[in-house]
Amino acid sequence: MYNGSSSITYNRTKNLGSYMLQGYDLKVPNSSNIFSLVIRLVQRPENHIWIVYIPTTFLIGIGYGTLFLPVDRFAERGGMSLTTLLVLISLYTDASSRLPETTYLKLMDVWFVFTIFFLSLIITVHLITCKDELISRHSLRRTSFLGKMGYWNRYSARRLVLARYIFGAVFILFFLAYTTVVIVG
Repeated sequence: MYNGSSSITYNRTKNLGSYMLQGYDLKVPNSSNIFSLVIRLVQRPENHIWIVYIPTTFLIGIGYGTLFLPVDRFAERGGMSLTTLLVLISLYTDASSRLPETTYLKLMDVWFVFTIFFLSLIITVHLITCKDELISRHSLRRTSFLGKMGYWNRYSARRLVLARYIFGAVFILFFLAYTTVVIVG
């Protein structure tokens, strides 16, 4: 409410949906009928936590969980990983359309780029282990030595176990670094 002086009063709630009113300033020059009103708004973090971070963390968990499926279940591993990646990309486009456009990279963009890259690498691991499985089937047809199938499955299984450790460590390190930057910065 403007009362004709150089002060202004806001009598409503400071909760404006996606934003919180942090403050406002009214500047009225002495010899003019023109005034300037500066409103400072801050985005509420709860919206981003519930709309972006919790769902993407679940999607990363599902994608990471595909590394625990058996080696000979490529269809299930690949299908779950690709579906998870597609859902993550659609969530990214939806979330980025809700945010104001900026010329700089937002922390949420860093989060989404990491999660998309992370799931893409998991899919790459599945493709590598699938290639190992195809090589072992081809080698089995060409030779009568039946022990080769066990060798290739063990080799692929070792890659999956190694990937579990590496991807788990990478995600934990990124998550710690990211939350540190969010809290400090």
